[in-house]
Amino acid sequence: MPRQRSPGPPDRGQAGVDYVAVLLFVVVVLGAAGLAADGSGIPQSVDHQLMRALCIVRGGECEQDRAPCAVDTDRHEDAASARILVFRVGGDKTIVREERSDGTIAITVAYGRQAGLEIAEGVHLAVSLGHGGIGLGGELTASVVATSEHGFTWIMREPAAADALVARLGVSRGELERLVAAGRLQAPSQRYDQGGVAVTGGVSRGRGTLALASDDVAGSRTDAATGRRTLYVQRTVEGSLSLTGGAVGVTGSHRTRERYAVTYDRAGRPVDLMVMTAGRYRVSMDLPARLQPAVGLLSVPTGHVRTYVEETHLDLTDPESLRAAVAFMDQVRHPAAVDSASVAIVAALRRRLDAVGVVHARTYDADERRYGVDASVGLKGIRIGGQLSRTLEDSHLVAATTRGLDGVWRKRTDCLARV
Repeated sequence: MPRQRSPGPPDRGQAGVDYVAVLLFVVVVLGAAGLAADGSGIPQSVDHQLMRALCIVRGGECEQDRAPCAVDTDRHEDAASARILVFRVGGDKTIVREERSDGTIAITVAYGRQAGLEIAEGVHLAVSLGHGGIGLGGELTASVVATSEHGFTWIMREPAAADALVARLGVSRGELERLVAAGRLQAPSQRYDQGGVAVTGGVSRGRGTLALASDDVAGSRTDAATGRRTLYVQRTVEGSLSLTGGAVGVTGSHRTRERYAVTYDRAGRPVDLMVMTAGRYRVSMDLPARLQPAVGLLSVPTGHVRTYVEETHLDLTDPESLRAAVAFMDQVRHPAAVDSASVAIVAALRRRLDAVGVVHARTYDADERRYGVDASVGLKGIRIGGQLSRTLEDSHLVAATTRGLDGVWRKRTDCLARV
């Protein structure tokens, strides 16, 4: 009798042969195309397509360098807080309308709460009037506040539908969830929850003010359509200084935000590591080192404040990238004293991001206006006061570039065409 084939995973070797065959086919075809073509840009183009083809064969995140850009963003935030004795409580609501280069419109509504301790000494009154304002009195403050935020995002196609949705978001979080549960409002595409700690300190006296703040949060975002879940940590650091005397005045401010995020697919497999930095862009030295080669593509003058956003993505379906990311995430989850091993882990991830990460860099013309009043009286560390404010911000894309899988920076004409 002929020998029976034993049960088991017999196709594993065949799959490996097929994988190699596909790689060889890709190399031969694209290599031939490169030899046959003429022009200085062709070798780079062939290399770019080769990297994409290899990524597709591996089943990786291969369309990251074509991700849409945020073109126009409108943010509307209302906030209120109260200070009684050494306690501070507050809440805010933010609605963001973001138009993207792929024609979609993202509508986000976020509900935030704050509660913590604040000590103060002095009397303070500040009135915000758009781009400026007036301040009276002198005060020394310090606070530590726990924060939480719950947000919902809808992805729309039609501008009229997006505007109609925004008009219906003037409700509380509880009412919004009831409307969604009852089917009277379409379910959001994404939901996120985050919490953290904010630390602030400041001093104001006469015509001078100094304010410092840091905000650390951790959260998760879930996409209903894809089942993907993103876990992230974020730090925001702000500082401002204002000195006036007669007709002469000096003002300055600095704000940076950095986020680390890992995205898992529906099966729980890590697929993407994202590192994001954002801040004001006055001179080239304000940009992170990774963006210095693209300064010429980003240096577009603006009529208001110029800001930048950098996103670097690492494909975690690549085994080598996954090893570097896992070591870093373990270091974050179980921090120890800074030693040569921890420094080496961070350095290895940075090298991997620099070597094979897909980098998006965008510059925006941002105009922020703030309206409101902040008044308080503090004596021997005990404070009574309150604050009401409305912040409006418009951001418009002015420059966009992406470093693709082949390491070459390219101007994002697809994004700029929508400006």
